[in-house]
Parts: sequence; structure tokens; C-alpha cells
Amino acid sequence: MTLPPSAPQVGLSTRVRLGRDYYVRVAGNDYSVHPSVIGRFVDITADLHRVRIACGEVTVADHDRSWANHVTIADAQHVRAAKELRRDYRNQQLQNRARNAARVRTHPDGHEVPIRALPDYDDLFGVHFATPPPAGLTPTASTIPEG
Repeated sequence: MTLPPSAPQVGLSTRVRLGRDYYVRVAGNDYSVHPSVIGRFVDITADLHRVRIACGEVTVADHDRSWANHVTIADAQHVRAAKELRRDYRNQQLQNRARNAARVRTHPDGHEVPIRALPDYDDLFGVHFATPPPAGLTPTASTIPEG
């Protein structure tokens, strides 16, 4: 009896959307993934020794496979990146809140009335205004408004 022409494939592969907790579960264990790909589909490939996670062509995690059950395997870089992303998100929320606080006025009866820029409504309804060139002027790339 001869061996088959190619070795049998050992392990598993699957595709999942990475959740907000930036961990994927493989065979009962949780493996961290770089949080920059949260919300995207990642491809998980696990063999007897390694667990690799890729987003497109980029490897976003590579761990030794653990044969224990209910273990969380975290890469220190992933934890640090998640902490930085959370901090940046909080700072952005605070800046947005401060910026939007100036865009609220109080009605004479006391309730707040939000103020919105008119171009926001143009974008929402797909309205784009273009000014025609003055009479006698041929439109060129520099005189045509972008939009």
C-alpha cells in the first residue's frame, strides 16, 4: 500500500467577524487578535501547533496552540493596542461632546434646541449645488467645482 500523493490536511479553518472583545474562540480557548480589525471578517487557521488569524492578506495574530480548555491566550501587543484605542475613542467622544455642546441653543421656554449645519442636510438628501461659470468663460478643470 502506497501513501497518498499529498499529505492530509490537519487542523481547521474558519471565518468569523471579530467582535468588540477582540478574541476568537478556537477549540474551547480564546485567542487575542489585534483590535484594529474589530468588526471585520478574519480567517482563522489552526493546526496542531499554531493558531493564525489573518484579515485579508495581513496576519493579525499568531499564537502557539493551547490544548487546555477554557484558557485565554492574550498577546501583550494586542492588549496594549486595545487600551490605546479605547483611550483614543474616549478622547474623541469628549472632544465631540465639547464641540457639539456649542451647537445647542436654549429655547425661551427652557428646552434645548440642537443646531445643525445646513450642508449636513444637503449631504443627507443628496443635494449638490454647482455654480455655473460666468457668461463668456469656458469651464476648465480649475473652474469646475468639486463635488
